[in-house]
Amino acid sequence: MKTTTIFAVALTLIGCASSGIVQTGPNAYMVAKSEWGFVSGAVHNARLIQDTSDFCSAKGMQISVTSINSNDVQLGKTPAAGVHFQCVSK
Repeated sequence: MKTTTIFAVALTLIGCASSGIVQTGPNAYMVAKSEWGFVSGAVHNARLIQDTSDFCSAKGMQISVTSINSNDVQLGKTPAAGVHFQCVSK
Protein backbone atom coordinates (compact mmCIF):
# COMPACT_ATOMS: atom_id res chain seq x y z
CA MET A 1 0.00 0.00 0.00
CA LYS A 2 2.77 2.43 0.94
CA THR A 3 4.67 1.65 -2.28
CA THR A 4 1.53 2.24 -4.35
CA THR A 5 0.93 5.62 -2.68
CA ILE A 6 4.54 6.72 -3.25
CA PHE A 7 4.35 5.62 -6.89
CA ALA A 8 1.07 7.52 -7.43
CA VAL A 9 2.50 10.71 -5.92
CA ALA A 10 5.70 10.43 -8.00
CA LEU A 11 3.70 9.83 -11.17
CA THR A 12 1.54 12.88 -10.46
CA LEU A 13 4.59 15.09 -9.98
CA ILE A 14 6.27 13.80 -13.13
CA GLY A 15 3.07 14.07 -15.20
CA CYS A 16 2.73 17.85 -14.99
CA ALA A 17 5.37 20.45 -15.71
CA SER A 18 5.14 24.23 -15.94
CA SER A 19 7.91 26.71 -16.51
CA GLY A 20 6.11 29.56 -14.80
CA ILE A 21 6.48 32.97 -16.42
CA VAL A 22 10.07 33.52 -17.56
CA GLN A 23 11.48 36.83 -18.78
CA THR A 24 13.22 36.35 -22.13
CA GLY A 25 14.17 39.97 -22.87
CA PRO A 26 13.17 43.56 -22.19
CA ASN A 27 9.39 43.34 -21.71
CA ALA A 28 9.36 39.89 -23.34
CA TYR A 29 8.17 36.77 -21.53
CA MET A 30 7.28 33.13 -22.13
CA VAL A 31 5.47 30.38 -20.29
CA ALA A 32 5.15 26.68 -21.10
CA LYS A 33 3.15 23.78 -19.71
CA SER A 34 2.82 20.06 -20.35
CA GLU A 35 0.63 17.54 -18.60
CA TRP A 36 -0.18 13.86 -19.08
CA GLY A 37 -3.82 13.22 -19.80
CA PHE A 38 -6.48 14.01 -22.32
CA VAL A 39 -6.38 17.82 -22.19
CA SER A 40 -5.69 19.32 -25.60
CA GLY A 41 -2.89 21.73 -26.38
CA ALA A 42 -5.57 24.36 -27.11
CA VAL A 43 -6.91 24.05 -23.55
CA HIS A 44 -3.36 24.51 -22.21
CA ASN A 45 -3.00 27.60 -24.44
CA ALA A 46 -6.22 29.10 -23.09
CA ARG A 47 -5.09 28.54 -19.50
CA LEU A 48 -1.65 29.99 -20.17
CA ILE A 49 -3.08 33.05 -21.92
CA GLN A 50 -5.36 33.66 -18.92
CA ASP A 51 -2.35 33.38 -16.57
CA THR A 52 -0.28 35.75 -18.68
CA SER A 53 -3.18 38.19 -18.96
CA ASP A 54 -3.44 38.21 -15.15
CA PHE A 55 0.34 38.74 -14.95
CA CYS A 56 0.16 41.82 -17.21
CA SER A 57 -2.97 43.15 -15.48
CA ALA A 58 -1.12 43.06 -12.15
CA LYS A 59 1.40 45.43 -13.78
CA GLY A 60 -1.41 47.75 -14.96
CA MET A 61 -0.87 46.60 -18.55
CA GLN A 62 -2.45 44.26 -21.08
CA ILE A 63 -1.10 41.21 -22.87
CA SER A 64 0.17 41.16 -26.44
CA VAL A 65 0.77 37.57 -27.58
CA THR A 66 3.72 37.29 -29.97
CA SER A 67 3.57 33.52 -30.61
CA ILE A 68 1.75 30.39 -29.50
CA ASN A 69 2.62 26.75 -30.00
CA SER A 70 0.98 23.54 -28.83
CA ASN A 71 0.65 19.85 -29.45
CA ASP A 72 -2.08 17.40 -28.56
CA VAL A 73 -1.84 13.87 -27.20
CA GLN A 74 0.25 11.68 -29.50
CA LEU A 75 2.01 8.41 -28.98
CA GLY A 76 5.03 9.21 -26.82
CA LYS A 77 4.12 12.91 -26.39
CA THR A 78 2.23 14.77 -23.72
CA PRO A 79 -0.16 17.59 -24.54
CA ALA A 80 1.83 20.81 -24.22
CA ALA A 81 1.65 24.51 -24.96
CA GLY A 82 3.87 27.55 -24.96
CA VAL A 83 3.09 31.26 -25.16
CA HIS A 84 5.50 34.13 -25.87
CA PHE A 85 4.12 37.54 -24.97
CA GLN A 86 4.72 41.14 -23.96
CA CYS A 87 2.93 43.42 -21.52
CA VAL A 88 1.90 46.64 -23.26
CA SER A 89 0.15 49.85 -22.17
CA LYS A 90 -3.63 49.77 -22.17
